[in-house]
Amino acid sequence: LLEEKLHLEDASKKIKIDRSHRLGRQKQAAEKPRPIIAKFNFCQDRENIRLNAKKLRGSNIAIGEQFPDEIVKIRRELYPELKKPGKRERRQNL
Repeated sequence: LLEEKLHLEDASKKIKIDRSHRLGRQKQAAEKPRPIIAKFNFCQDRENIRLNAKKLRGSNIAIGEQFPDEIVKIRRELYPELKKPGKRERRQNL
Protein backbone atom coordinates (compact mmCIF):
# COMPACT_ATOMS: atom_id res chain seq x y z
CA LEU A 1 0.00 0.00 0.00
CA LEU A 2 2.68 2.49 0.98
CA GLU A 3 4.87 1.87 -2.04
CA GLU A 4 2.13 1.30 -4.61
CA LYS A 5 -0.50 3.87 -3.65
CA LEU A 6 1.50 6.54 -1.80
CA HIS A 7 4.60 6.18 -3.99
CA LEU A 8 6.97 6.05 -1.00
CA GLU A 9 10.33 4.58 -1.98
CA ASP A 10 11.51 1.52 -0.03
CA ALA A 11 8.67 1.93 2.45
CA SER A 12 8.80 -1.73 3.47
CA LYS A 13 12.42 -1.27 4.58
CA LYS A 14 12.41 2.31 5.86
CA ILE A 15 9.09 2.61 7.70
CA LYS A 16 8.84 0.60 10.90
CA ILE A 17 5.39 -0.45 12.13
CA ASP A 18 5.26 -1.64 15.74
CA ARG A 19 1.94 -3.37 15.30
CA SER A 20 -1.17 -3.29 13.17
CA HIS A 21 -4.61 -4.84 13.36
CA ARG A 22 -8.10 -4.58 11.90
CA LEU A 23 -11.16 -3.36 13.75
CA GLY A 24 -14.39 -5.28 14.07
CA ARG A 25 -15.36 -8.71 12.91
CA GLN A 26 -15.22 -9.91 9.36
CA LYS A 27 -18.70 -10.11 7.83
CA GLN A 28 -19.79 -12.36 5.00
CA ALA A 29 -21.24 -9.64 2.76
CA ALA A 30 -19.12 -6.72 3.88
CA GLU A 31 -19.93 -3.52 2.03
CA LYS A 32 -16.91 -1.66 3.33
CA PRO A 33 -13.53 -3.08 4.29
CA ARG A 34 -12.62 -3.05 7.96
CA PRO A 35 -10.35 -0.23 9.15
CA ILE A 36 -6.70 -0.97 9.84
CA ILE A 37 -5.00 0.52 12.90
CA ALA A 38 -1.23 0.89 12.68
CA LYS A 39 1.22 2.00 15.37
CA PHE A 40 4.40 3.40 13.92
CA ASN A 41 7.80 3.15 15.54
CA PHE A 42 8.69 6.75 14.67
CA CYS A 43 6.38 9.76 14.69
CA GLN A 44 8.11 11.10 11.58
CA ASP A 45 6.99 8.03 9.61
CA ARG A 46 3.39 8.57 10.69
CA GLU A 47 3.48 12.23 9.68
CA ASN A 48 5.09 11.39 6.34
CA ILE A 49 2.28 8.96 5.55
CA ARG A 50 -0.36 11.40 6.77
CA LEU A 51 1.02 14.16 4.53
CA ASN A 52 1.08 11.84 1.52
CA ALA A 53 -2.53 10.75 2.11
CA LYS A 54 -3.73 13.36 -0.40
CA LYS A 55 -2.42 11.04 -3.13
CA LEU A 56 -5.27 8.68 -2.27
CA ARG A 57 -8.03 11.10 -3.29
CA GLY A 58 -10.48 9.45 -5.63
CA SER A 59 -9.72 5.97 -4.34
CA ASN A 60 -11.62 4.00 -1.73
CA ILE A 61 -8.72 4.30 0.73
CA ALA A 62 -8.55 6.98 3.41
CA ILE A 63 -5.96 7.73 6.07
CA GLY A 64 -6.91 9.45 9.30
CA GLU A 65 -5.83 9.82 12.87
CA GLN A 66 -7.36 8.04 15.82
CA PHE A 67 -7.98 10.19 18.89
CA PRO A 68 -8.98 9.33 22.46
CA ASP A 69 -12.70 9.52 23.32
CA GLU A 70 -12.20 12.70 25.39
CA ILE A 71 -10.73 14.58 22.44
CA VAL A 72 -13.41 13.27 20.07
CA LYS A 73 -16.08 14.55 22.47
CA ILE A 74 -14.47 18.00 22.72
CA ARG A 75 -14.10 18.23 18.94
CA ARG A 76 -17.74 17.22 18.48
CA GLU A 77 -18.78 20.06 20.80
CA LEU A 78 -16.53 22.61 19.04
CA TYR A 79 -17.50 21.66 15.48
CA PRO A 80 -20.74 23.76 15.38
CA GLU A 81 -18.70 26.77 16.52
CA LEU A 82 -16.32 26.26 13.60
CA LYS A 83 -19.20 26.21 11.11
CA LYS A 84 -20.70 29.54 12.27
CA PRO A 85 -20.69 32.35 9.68
CA GLY A 86 -17.68 34.64 9.92
CA LYS A 87 -15.45 31.90 11.25
CA ARG A 88 -14.65 30.59 7.79
CA GLU A 89 -12.46 33.55 6.81
CA ARG A 90 -9.68 32.40 9.09
CA ARG A 91 -8.07 29.01 8.81
CA GLN A 92 -8.94 26.89 11.81
CA ASN A 93 -8.16 23.33 12.77
CA LEU A 94 -9.72 21.14 15.40
